[in-house]
Amino acid sequence: RELPGHGAGTMAISWSADSRRLASGGQDGFARVWDADSGAETARLEGGAQWVEQVAFSPKRDFLATGAGRHLKLWNGTGELLRTYAPHPSTITDIAWQPGELYFATAAYGQLATFH
Repeated sequence: RELPGHGAGTMAISWSADSRRLASGGQDGFARVWDADSGAETARLEGGAQWVEQVAFSPKRDFLATGAGRHLKLWNGTGELLRTYAPHPSTITDIAWQPGELYFATAAYGQLATFH
């Protein structure tokens, strides 16, 4: 299946814990959530910068973290914005969830940070 998503390019993807959704981040400034069975877009999330370089579903719960430039956001599985964090000092280069917990970490040039 091909998803029509990000016209300018896709930067990152992440599967939900139940494998029923796929999130993507792209060069259009949005993260998108897709239904894996139908291929339908179920949410379009504004990242806060021109590119959304990072998307990461939590391993056991229904959360999605997105990184767009220096902007970090946390969403629930239906695309509702739960929290916007203070801007990082530089571009977010990775997001990783702690297995089985509600903690996640980000990497940015010269910084590691943890969140819950």
